[in-house]
Amino acid sequence: FSSVVGRVPGIKMKPDPEQLIQVFKQLQVDPKKGIMVGDSPGDVLAAKSIGTYTIGIPAYYRKPESLRRVGVDELLESLVELPSIFQKLFC
Repeated sequence: FSSVVGRVPGIKMKPDPEQLIQVFKQLQVDPKKGIMVGDSPGDVLAAKSIGTYTIGIPAYYRKPESLRRVGVDELLESLVELPSIFQKLFC
């Protein structure tokens, strides 16, 4: 990974977008041109609030509906599906 931001004192946690904003700054990427892959409604809400495209892969303890409810852009069953989504988005 080029950038990882976790629980850091002084940085608000998701669904606040502060962590994502930090990552996009480190990567020098406009959030509106980024993609967030997450497994929770908080991930989706944080990304959507700054205009980032969202891909949801529900964790074993979450139902896909929880991600649909917050407006995830793409919903996958497994990480194995990511290459085909990237191909669809970028090719």
